[in-house]
Amino acid sequence: MLVRNTGQEAYREGPGMPPMKDTEKTKPQLILELEELRRRLADDDSERKRTLRALQDSQQMAQAILNASTESMLLIGLDWRILTLNDEAAAHLGGTVGELIGRSLEDILPADVFKRRSALAEEAVRARRSVSHEDQDNGRDYHACLYPVFDADGNVSNLAVYAQDVTEQKAAEKALRQEQGRLRRLLDMHERDRKLVAYEIHDALSQPLTGALMLLEGTLGARYPDKIPDECHQAVELLRHGIRETRRLISWERPFILDEQGLLEAVEHLVSGFSVNGGPEIVWSHDVRFDRLASPLETAIYRIIWESVTNARKHSQSDKVRIGLVQQNHHLSIEVEDWGTGFDVEQVEPSRFGLEGIRERARLFGGRAHIDSSPGNGTRITVELPISEDPE
Repeated sequence: MLVRNTGQEAYREGPGMPPMKDTEKTKPQLILELEELRRRLADDDSERKRTLRALQDSQQMAQAILNASTESMLLIGLDWRILTLNDEAAAHLGGTVGELIGRSLEDILPADVFKRRSALAEEAVRARRSVSHEDQDNGRDYHACLYPVFDADGNVSNLAVYAQDVTEQKAAEKALRQEQGRLRRLLDMHERDRKLVAYEIHDALSQPLTGALMLLEGTLGARYPDKIPDECHQAVELLRHGIRETRRLISWERPFILDEQGLLEAVEHLVSGFSVNGGPEIVWSHDVRFDRLASPLETAIYRIIWESVTNARKHSQSDKVRIGLVQQNHHLSIEVEDWGTGFDVEQVEPSRFGLEGIRERARLFGGRAHIDSSPGNGTRITVELPISEDPE
């Protein structure tokens, strides 16, 4: 134990000794401790100021990021009081950032809007996940999302709200749907006209040609039992060629089997016809659940396949062409692939309407077409279409 005498009052310090009371300390000791305390307070104050400045900088940066957004963004407490928001949200709520912070959305929003939003907020808190919805306010359409914000203990402490004005987007989508509907009606009318033309070709041209051929063959057989003159042979071949071309035109204008038996049978018939006429092997497969589709859609799919296979037969020099149809829920994937010469998609001449026709038919029915090809690597045409299994 150490006993020290400063000339005023002895004090003791050592292991196991209780701390001295202030009355037991000398004035120099008290002064030293006071200076130490002041130094610590100054350090703490500096640290507090640095932390406060960093927090302010962070808040300013966060506010700048919020204000840079073109969508409404705000942070609210579970009591619906606004903690922070950006200029876009403030303008939508009818005030400024400074005026609105601290106010409750219950006092700002119309009662019916607040009721809907509060129900969604309760769902987000209860489910501990984001909740999105579409709503109307002052004649504008909004897509809003509410995100729960968690504290260090994992409890929901606040809600982040994001809202985007989708009025113009919805108007554009509506206009697009109307335009697509109008074009589909025009296409349907066009297909009906083609059907009438096909019937007219069949009745007014194909049947008379067939009758003329039968009559000529019978007459020639009776008149020239031994040998039919070459000129008569040529006349018979011309008639047969005319009948084949007439049937081809009828099939292209409107394949009757498409109306009578549906898309799958029509494609099967198309593949058989291609195979009879020679050319590459055609492999055809499908994995679909529908029986019939809307008539204009069936026609569009048939013509997409016809155009794709015809291009492959004419230009690819491939030994094989594959056709595939796959249905996934309410979408249909069409693939036509060959392993031939391929081509540069970017260098296709504008006068080549086949590929553009495939793209336009897909777009008209709300789908998309992708053409993947390069020189020496074959070609794959993929078309994705939304489908309805209810025929018109």
